[in-house]
Amino acid sequence: MIKRFQRPTDKISTLYIAFVGLVLCIGGVLAMGRTPDTLKQSILASPLVGATRIDSRGEGQVIETLPTGQYTYFRLAQDKADVWYVVMSESVKPGTLIRYRAYARLDNYYSRTLQRTFQHVMFSTIKPQGS
Repeated sequence: MIKRFQRPTDKISTLYIAFVGLVLCIGGVLAMGRTPDTLKQSILASPLVGATRIDSRGEGQVIETLPTGQYTYFRLAQDKADVWYVVMSESVKPGTLIRYRAYARLDNYYSRTLQRTFQHVMFSTIKPQGS
């Protein structure tokens, strides 16, 4: 069913809100010092471009970490050696018990920062176990 505007002001209000949102988005991009072209380049450079979307949850003990500044890579005790998890700028230490939710997977991912290829990388969010 198509919703019709009840009053003429409904349409104007909706268009005004959309216009203000667009202006704020453009202003935010320019305030960050990015032009639409550099923003597009940033998006295309994201490691999530080409990732497979997943919804995997679990828990485990962190046994190895590789912090890179922007991301921290870590392995869990119960997983195979070729499975790594990645979280954005989280402080993860070996021995920590965590709960994770993986939302994207990349296979044969090469990290330019670490100059290393990971067979399986799971982009995740984490919480300390028990929270």
